[in-house]
Amino acid sequence: MKQINSKPTANGANITDARERVLKAILDWYSINRRPALLEDRLLRLVDGEGLGVEGDFTTHRNVLSSLFSKEPPKKSVVVRELLRTYPR
Repeated sequence: MKQINSKPTANGANITDARERVLKAILDWYSINRRPALLEDRLLRLVDGEGLGVEGDFTTHRNVLSSLFSKEPPKKSVVVRELLRTYPR
């Protein structure tokens, strides 16, 4: 079985953000499995509002003040939705 090591980001730092780790895990999975329909499903589940916690639901703000006062969706959910919007069908 091939060992997959986490590679540091461009500036040499490891990914510490929980949502970025989730996205990296999904992309690492896809680089091995190459199943576009399942990739789309995994990304959809991040922004469907039904996940648990910050790692499973990208539609909720992690910061209490942002959740109370921000009228904008969280940035990671915007990125995932944009990716899904442009996803080839």
